[in-house]
Amino acid sequence: MLLQLLLLAATSAGATAAVKTVGAAAAPDATSILGVNVHSDTPDLDLIEAAGLRWVRMDMAWQLLEPRVGVYDFAATDPFFKQLAARKMGVISILGDWNPLYSAGPEEVGPHLTNASSIAAFARFGRAVAARYSRDGVLFELINEPNTGGGYKNASLYAEVALAAGGAIRSAGGKVAAPALAGPDAAWLQVTLDAGLLSVVVGPAAAAADALSPAVADPAAADIASRHRTR
Repeated sequence: MLLQLLLLAATSAGATAAVKTVGAAAAPDATSILGVNVHSDTPDLDLIEAAGLRWVRMDMAWQLLEPRVGVYDFAATDPFFKQLAARKMGVISILGDWNPLYSAGPEEVGPHLTNASSIAAFARFGRAVAARYSRDGVLFELINEPNTGGGYKNASLYAEVALAAGGAIRSAGGKVAAPALAGPDAAWLQVTLDAGLLSVVVGPAAAAADALSPAVADPAAADIASRHRTR
């Protein structure tokens, strides 16, 4: 999934410079767009760099970063982002959509953003994160695998969330990578593209099909994305 999101960014006119900037410190080969998923705020960046990887993909837990309504606490993530910036490494930050302040259901059962107030709160969270961490080589992913595990099998609902949060992130100078799908899902993707998803992802020529996971893209989804790019 990480590679597909990076291809999404790399093929986007608005994000090409960001990818080149991150890759500049690495050998001029494919490793400049390769990365790794991490599940800790303290991964071994020396080991990641030694492997020739220039990107990391990490979760941003909303409930930890906004422990009280409207109060954001970035103490846990600031050191990691500073290290990445110092190493000129890129990061895809997966914005989680669960916060008990705005969702009554358990974290394991989505979707969590089902009404205007919770969607607006998520958009504010996205804006706050983008305002703090936006730079070349930082992309903000809107919910992991929303079409299955993320709970947004209703593609129209995901589109509503993505447009609100993506617009807020862009207003703070951030770049959006979405959707990171759980496998080919052309019908789901069609709904989000028809709703205007490409208006908030990085660049006007974003190759949405490249965000599909696993790596084998669905030809139907690729065709859908191509037709939307040329409208």
